[in-house]
Amino acid sequence: MRLADGVAATDTADGLVLLNQRTGIFWQVNGSGRMVVQLLLAGNDQTAAVGQLVRSYRVSTQQAADDVAALVAQLRSAGLVTG
Repeated sequence: MRLADGVAATDTADGLVLLNQRTGIFWQVNGSGRMVVQLLLAGNDQTAAVGQLVRSYRVSTQQAADDVAALVAQLRSAGLVTG
């Protein structure tokens, strides 16, 4: 996964902000979302992101998998990421 053209990411105290510079629309994700996005942008797959969520937040594998899939789908739908 990579950021779409014209999208910038900035860490915040509470998570990560993704700004679509073409539209001016931004998305904010919380700390766990930041971790997932950063892992995926670094070339890891969704399975690795799920594993890290399970280890870091002590959630079930199913919950983590559902959350990662939903986040990725939303980011793709919003045109913020590709791949």
